[in-house]
Amino acid sequence: MSEENALTGIKKRQQITNTRKQVFTWVALAAALVVICLVVGWNLMQRINYQNKVNRDVGKTAQTMHDNVEAADKLIKNVNALKANAALSLPNLKADDSTVFQVVIDALPTEDDSVALSSSLQNKILSKSGVTIEQINVDTTESDSSSDSSSSSSSSSSSSSGSSSSSKSGVSKADDVQFPVAKPITFRVSLVGSFDSVKSALQDIESTIRPITITKLTIDGSDDKLNATIEAQTYYSSKVNFKLGKKEIQYEKK
Repeated sequence: MSEENALTGIKKRQQITNTRKQVFTWVALAAALVVICLVVGWNLMQRINYQNKVNRDVGKTAQTMHDNVEAADKLIKNVNALKANAALSLPNLKADDSTVFQVVIDALPTEDDSVALSSSLQNKILSKSGVTIEQINVDTTESDSSSDSSSSSSSSSSSSSGSSSSSKSGVSKADDVQFPVAKPITFRVSLVGSFDSVKSALQDIESTIRPITITKLTIDGSDDKLNATIEAQTYYSSKVNFKLGKKEIQYEKK
């Protein structure tokens, strides 16, 4: 009896040990399955968030394209209105001009044309009044160009810093569009003539297609001979090259 009891006790201990091993195995498998499910779920959530970002940007792009299509219709109407404008008709153009929009370009040039401005004042605008032109001084825009270069360098540095920060965030943004800004050209003209001729010269300056703002006018002398000094400003606007932007949304793993 004692031997049978001893064997029975050994079997019970073996069964308990086997049961513990089975329980430990099942717990380990369950823990592994839970970890796998958590990892898969986390990756799935990241992919869902990334796809949502892509969908939002695609929606914004589609809306921008839709707005551009609507704006194109308005632009076509405005262009057609310019073509039908009597003030921009072909008789007002030069012989070598091919489009009516040359009048608009003449009114607001796309580059600093100091030499052309001086020639236009001397040969076209002021020559009709009969005044004697003693002096024409057109200020160069070196200071403006230097300030533009400094501003462009600062903007490039800021854009580079912005690109570095965007690279850290995983998003590369397109450069912001720089809209044109009218830049002044200052000139000074000294005239000699009668009262009527000086008056006619001022009227010719006023009626020219190019916008001219007289900042200072000095007149002395008699009705027969007046000395007039005109200080004024006109403007030009640089060209703008519109380019398609590019934005890359990178998938970030955490």
